[in-house]
Amino acid sequence: SGMWGQQFLWFSRLFSDPEFAQRVADRWQELRRGVLSTANMHARIDAMAAEITAPVAAANFARWPSNNTPRGGGWPAEIEHMKSWLAARTAFLP
Repeated sequence: SGMWGQQFLWFSRLFSDPEFAQRVADRWQELRRGVLSTANMHARIDAMAAEITAPVAAANFARWPSNNTPRGGGWPAEIEHMKSWLAARTAFLP
């Protein structure tokens, strides 16, 4: 359901096994309570973003203007957009 790997014949076959599907769901929920919790993922994004200074971010946007124009608010807005997208995506997954 909405997963990129569905175009592979073997992928849908794996998930046709109820035990496999349940183990995947259980593992996802386990990770979401720990390392892949929204809070942990946001903290990781913040830590990585802290390593990128404003001049470096500006140089990136200047170097790749055709497909990398920053949202209103520049670099900080990009970080917030990434965090929002990630939170919504992980909430969508079962």
